[in-house]
Amino acid sequence: MSFKEFLFEKFLDWQREVGRKSQKDFAEYLGVPPTSYSTWINTNSKPGDEYIPILAKKLGDEVYDILGRARPLSPVKQKLFNWINNLSETEAEKRIKEIESAQQTNPVLSGKPKKAK
Repeated sequence: MSFKEFLFEKFLDWQREVGRKSQKDFAEYLGVPPTSYSTWINTNSKPGDEYIPILAKKLGDEVYDILGRARPLSPVKQKLFNWINNLSETEAEKRIKEIESAQQTNPVLSGKPKKAK
């Protein structure tokens, strides 16, 4: 499905919920300029990076998938990523070994369910 088709489908869904409204009203609901919305719906143009999070708030994270973009990390995963990203290679390798060791001894960390007793 193209972004244009996805957006038009979402417009029709929205119309069913709120009644007969215009595409300009839909653009305002989405929080994007009507001229940008019109370009996306009437051409094969896609939104710029600045609009994708705005659209995702109203239309869901599926927007990222339709546009072939990576979904953003959750705040917890972003914090973990930032922490890891600031480690030196040596420190990162050390932490990985610690985690791997812990996974071998703790079923919760390994992602394996606990065995029933």
